[in-house]
Amino acid sequence: MAALLTVLAIAAGVALGIANGGRFERVLHFRPELWPVGAAGVAVQFLLRVTGIGGGWAVAIDILSGIGLISFAVANIRVGGMVLVAAGLMLNMVPIVINWGMPTSLDALVRSGIVDDPPPAVVELDGPRHVATADDSLRWLGEVIAVPTKQVISFGDGLLQIGYLLVTASLLRGRIVRRDPDGDYPRRIAALGRGPVRRRGPGTHPSRLDRGIGSGPGSEP
Repeated sequence: MAALLTVLAIAAGVALGIANGGRFERVLHFRPELWPVGAAGVAVQFLLRVTGIGGGWAVAIDILSGIGLISFAVANIRVGGMVLVAAGLMLNMVPIVINWGMPTSLDALVRSGIVDDPPPAVVELDGPRHVATADDSLRWLGEVIAVPTKQVISFGDGLLQIGYLLVTASLLRGRIVRRDPDGDYPRRIAALGRGPVRRRGPGTHPSRLDRGIGSGPGSEP
């Protein structure tokens, strides 16, 4: 139920990125890992919302698409903010798997205006969601937050929106941690630990110097 919030988060990320020197050309040069898996996961989520499929099949499909989206997020964790996207997806996955569907607070549905007050005797939700009951576990991880946009979201959804904002801004600004293709990162930053002041401490112990650790200018005891 967070589609509108996602659009707003992405729009805010665009504004933040542009305000900090970001350019759309940088997004075009980004080559995400496992992009077919991510695209398939988004497409499945969209179809679930549009078609209104419910029941056990909807839950199973939602879990499979969620696994794909988590895999995509983890594979692209180098992008700024993607760690929050991965965390949000995982937080949402936990109650869905445990309760075979996302438990949604009836009180939150009423407060958001989705359901009339007083609520009807039976409330049915589409997709992999159901009204939370006492039999559901970890209900606090379900959809319990009512927002003014006539939506009910979970804590995981909240993390996702922040993640979407930061990822969008990071892509526009080119804030992506580069890989270390030659695996020689320690050697290339070794000079940062050297300076005009003689080093003192554990790094100058003879046992470390014997292994070539802490050796170099300024590392003598």
